[in-house]
Amino acid sequence: MKTHSVLILQVSSRLGLQSLTLQVDGSLSFTPGQYLAANLAGDTLAVLPEILFMEKIAGHEVTICPGKLNGWHPGKTVIFRGPLGKGMDIPQFAKRLAIISLDD
Repeated sequence: MKTHSVLILQVSSRLGLQSLTLQVDGSLSFTPGQYLAANLAGDTLAVLPEILFMEKIAGHEVTICPGKLNGWHPGKTVIFRGPLGKGMDIPQFAKRLAIISLDD
């Protein structure tokens, strides 16, 4: 598992959900279904990492959909581990995909 240091380029909102665009190096590759474990650089109060799922990958930019993250602004540095988890293959004919988690 590799640790990466990336820069937040943009914070946006779509359909009421926050999105972050991160600038990554070219050696990073993801498979749908994988995730990142991340913290803001220098955040000494964070006990557990935030779990971030990738929404879109375009060149050296990755867009993620986190929950409400205080202090995560453009220009801040994020340290993350990953990608983690076992990815999945998405059928070529799929136009939209929803992943849902249910409690027991």
